Amino acid sequence: MGNRIYIPIATYNVLSDVYAENSLFNITNQDVTNFNKRLELFKIKFLRLIRKSYIICLQEVTKKFGDKIISFFFANNYNCVYDNYSGEYDGYMGVFIAFPNFYKISNIVRKKISDDIPIDEDEVWAIAKKKSNVSIGITLESKRMKFCVVTYHMPCIFGANKNLPVMTIHLLALMKFAQNYSNNLPLILAGDFNFDPTKSLYNLVTQGYMSKNDNYYPKTSDKDLDFFNIKKMRSAYKVIYNKELEFTTCAKKKMKKMSLKNVLTIFGFQINGMLIML
Repeated sequence: MGNRIYIPIATYNVLSDVYAENSLFNITNQDVTNFNKRLELFKIKFLRLIRKSYIICLQEVTKKFGDKIISFFFANNYNCVYDNYSGEYDGYMGVFIAFPNFYKISNIVRKKISDDIPIDEDEVWAIAKKKSNVSIGITLESKRMKFCVVTYHMPCIFGANKNLPVMTIHLLALMKFAQNYSNNLPLILAGDFNFDPTKSLYNLVTQGYMSKNDNYYPKTSDKDLDFFNIKKMRSAYKVIYNKELEFTTCAKKKMKKMSLKNVLTIFGFQINGMLIML
């Protein structure tokens, strides 16, 4: 297994305040939708992580929320990298990484993932190409090691939908970007991937395989085949707990009978005999 180095990291989809204030969810505590009260609750949560020197990855960070939380992290000896890629309709939301300032940051990249998706006449590939989601990658150094952290918020396509392969295309593009960016340094990929361990997308990451008969498998031409050339990654939850968590988020939408339960996964990538523990 080689040497194990502990790197504390957390990832949260904080829910765009636009969505929270116009909530689609059944709630009993209005504090979780009011912007100022939500902000204070998040600060309490983040302070607990800050005391333990966590690297913190966030998704659905709006411009309004980001402007407030950046000053909070700065005041607590943290640095931040942030990208708003979305539009006015959801508060110009994006992705965010905060990290203790004892880390030296040697590289930052903001990558629109669809830029690396091949142009294809197929409708699904065309939809994937139009997505604006951006990933952030940073390279951090401490006295003990140098490593990369990448965060992303995957597109949301669920159910019996003919466009499910859009998810696969973005996942492959994300993994290729993250693995090329890390350039054989240890890599941590954290985010909201919008799939759980029961999905074939999870197997694609951890096993490097997806059946061509799978609903998530995109139609491919010869020029697309190299797109599937990725390195397998490991789930940090599975490494630590020897099993995947049942869920990391639970919510019930109005007018829905069933609660939504899902897992937001952190993938760690073992390389050069070094295992990243989260």
